[in-house]
Amino acid sequence: MDAFGRTLAISGDTAEVAAEYADEERGRAYVFERDVGGSEQWDLVAVLQAGREGTFFNPGFGSAVAIDGDTILVGTAKETVPDEERLGLLSPYQGDVYVFERNAGGPKQCGEVQRLMAPDPNGLRMQKFGANLAISGDTALIAAPEDHVDRKYEQGYVYVFDRDPASQQWLRMARFTASDGGEFDNFGAEDPQGRSGGTVLALSRDTALVGLPQDRTDARRPGVSIRTPRGRSDSVG
Repeated sequence: MDAFGRTLAISGDTAEVAAEYADEERGRAYVFERDVGGSEQWDLVAVLQAGREGTFFNPGFGSAVAIDGDTILVGTAKETVPDEERLGLLSPYQGDVYVFERNAGGPKQCGEVQRLMAPDPNGLRMQKFGANLAISGDTALIAAPEDHVDRKYEQGYVYVFDRDPASQQWLRMARFTASDGGEFDNFGAEDPQGRSGGTVLALSRDTALVGLPQDRTDARRPGVSIRTPRGRSDSVG
């Protein structure tokens, strides 16, 4: 079982379907376009894979996907970051996010243009950066549900990246978490174990929604955090 269809995204006439366990559990993401082979037909136009070798365990490529226009994001929440990139330490389940652009590398191509990593070494192990994704225009949200917040283990953060109009590079701008969060809330994940996938993260222009299905505050009642990615927050539930 390659888990084809476990995570999905669509934007206009382009759909992205991940298969996290394909290719000997390295994972793939498939890009389909409408009307390519005929009216109202969806045809495969690209197969995406992680461009970096040397990871350990199942990297989980396709653990989360997001698409907006010509920009495609693919999370690898289970990826182990090699030791030379993390202060000489091996970081299992650190995770990262691959950015692909339509026509990068040639017409009709979907080429990898950048790889995003959690810039904070706060949780060297098992942040699961990329467990859930959302994108709207030049802003992307990336969940790291097992990141530590101060002394609260696995409270979780959501990171905000913006695309620089001059360089076209994605830069980290901010991060946020639940104001009343606690240990093992796994902010940005859909279950108490912080496993990837599921729609618990949404973004439209300057408004973000983050589901808190396992919130441990208020007698463990679930809820939703509503906020601007760089500003005030509210809650529902």
